[in-house]
Amino acid sequence: MLGTRFIRQALDKFHAKHNDIKILLDVTRRPYSWAGDDTSVNPNKISYRQSQTEEDRHSIRDDDNNKLQGKSVPDDRHSIRDDDNNKLQGKSVPDIVPIQQLGDRCNLQFNFNVQMKWHPVESQRLTAYAAKVGKQEHFVSEMSKLHFEQEKSCADRENLLEAIEAAGMNVEDANTFLNTDEGEAAVWKSYGDLIKRYRIKEIPVFTFTTGLSPFDPSFKSGIGIQPYVVVGSSSVDLYVSILERLYQGIPPTLETIDSTTAANNSNSKI
Repeated sequence: MLGTRFIRQALDKFHAKHNDIKILLDVTRRPYSWAGDDTSVNPNKISYRQSQTEEDRHSIRDDDNNKLQGKSVPDDRHSIRDDDNNKLQGKSVPDIVPIQQLGDRCNLQFNFNVQMKWHPVESQRLTAYAAKVGKQEHFVSEMSKLHFEQEKSCADRENLLEAIEAAGMNVEDANTFLNTDEGEAAVWKSYGDLIKRYRIKEIPVFTFTTGLSPFDPSFKSGIGIQPYVVVGSSSVDLYVSILERLYQGIPPTLETIDSTTAANNSNSKI
C-alpha cells in the first residue's frame, strides 16, 4: 500500500518534469504469503502486532523456512544489505523507520488491531478478478483502506464485497465468483513459487522493466533487458530515479535494490 502510493507520487513528479511523455504501466500483482503454500499453518484469523523486533521477524522466517525448505534464514541478511548500500550510496544500512512515520508521508493512518490470515485466498482471487475488468488497482486501493485504516479485515468476505462496490464493480457478480473455485489453484501456486522458486522472503517487491518480467518463463538473468527490483516500500525519490533511468534506457547497476539501502531511510517494520 505504501509502495503503491509512493509510486503514484513518483509518476506525478516524473510527469511534472516530462509533461510531453506518457507512461503506461502494465501492473501484475502476484499472491504472496509468508507461509508459502504450507497448509499446516493456522487457517483462522489471527492478530499481528504493530511493531515487531528484528529477532521476532527472523524467528518467524526461520520457522516458515524450516517447513518449506528445511533450512533457516541466513545470518548475513544485513551484510547483504550493507553490500548493496555500499555500491549505491557508500554508506551503511539506515535505521528502520516506524511504519506510521512512512504512513504520514502519504496521509495513511494505520490501524494494526485488524486481524489477518496467513492465506487470504479470497482477497487475492478477487484481485485477479478485478484485473480482468480493469479495476485491479481501484479494488486493491479500496480493500487496503478498509484493512489497514478502518480495521475491516481483508479476510472477511463482507469487507471484500464492500471494496468491490467502492471500486465500482457488481457485488452480486463478485460474490458469485467467490462461490466458485476459479482462480484458487493459481493463488496457491503463486504462494509456493514466490518463496520456493523465486526466493522472495520480504514483501513488497516491485519490479520495473521495459523488457520481460523476471517472472516470465522466457526471462534469463543477465541476458537482454534486466529489471529494476525494489524490495520494500522504498521512497518517492527512488521511484522517480527508476522512471528516469527507464526513460533514458539506463540499465540497472544492481539486480536488486533493497529499500533499506536505497530509499533514504524509507524501509519499515511491522
